[in-house]
Amino acid sequence: MHEQLFDLIWAGEGRWDWDTVYNLPIHIKRLWIKRYNERQNPEANTRNEQQQAEQLRDKFAKMPKFPG
Repeated sequence: MHEQLFDLIWAGEGRWDWDTVYNLPIHIKRLWIKRYNERQNPEANTRNEQQQAEQLRDKFAKMPKFPG
């Protein structure tokens, strides 16, 4: 957890100090950590999106087709 807080402070480029980040509500910390991770790993996010799209296509391909 402390490493994530440090990453937020580092990514904030001096906008936040340790006390401010440490005392943020947990749901706000999680939101900012998620956004930080998304910015750090754009290719991983693209891969995840592609995998989700493939799974969705496979799911719909397996659905029975009704005569229309």
